[in-house]
Amino acid sequence: MNENVNIIQVRISVFLSENIGYEPGTALKYKDLLMPTGQLHQVYSGPGGQVVLNLNTNMPWGTTWALQDGATRIIFLPGKIDFVKDVLVKNDFRILKDFTDTCIGWIEKISSDIKEHGRELLITRLAFAPLYGLSESENGLKIWDRIFNAQLYESGTLADRNVTYLYKRILNLNDREINLNLLHNIFDGKKFDQDKTEDATLMSFDINTVPNPSIFFNLSDIRRFYEYVLPLSDELLSNLV
Repeated sequence: MNENVNIIQVRISVFLSENIGYEPGTALKYKDLLMPTGQLHQVYSGPGGQVVLNLNTNMPWGTTWALQDGATRIIFLPGKIDFVKDVLVKNDFRILKDFTDTCIGWIEKISSDIKEHGRELLITRLAFAPLYGLSESENGLKIWDRIFNAQLYESGTLADRNVTYLYKRILNLNDREINLNLLHNIFDGKKFDQDKTEDATLMSFDINTVPNPSIFFNLSDIRRFYEYVLPLSDELLSNLV
């Protein structure tokens, strides 16, 4: 475990065969079932594809919506549910594991509720996407030396670096071969705290199953997938730091 790295955010995503759009009865039921102290939000698309939440208890039916309780959000997108937690602490496997276990419990509750209404929730893809960061004082900028060594023009300095690349891997998931994308995005950012603001390097991974129209994931598959990807994210981090 890379304990010197900061874990900033973690996202767990499940892709579905149906949309769970806003409907007052469903939203209130899921609020009680999943996040009793959470609040209902309407979801909008923001700059750069970001998701923006707006507190709203009077949303149009069918709209994209979310539950939020502090730093944790459950976002019901078209054909997808994102479970997101802002962490902002030193990297700790237990924090990632606890949140993953909570999300799996939420997925089980949603699946059981839909089954009670005579339907089967078909889960078509899975994803685990942590965001890490290292500030300049934590030697975060040295990561770029492991990625590329660009020739500087007239002794200038590189700025706003952003590199994206992809590895592929096959996971044996309960006797099925599942193709995985290991997407990396490394980019310049800032670390903000009460004392100072520092340049930092941010590292985002998105470990996800490749779309396959003939593959669906049951709850056993989901548990096994996240058991595998939690240590894998640390393996990818060790390859950079």
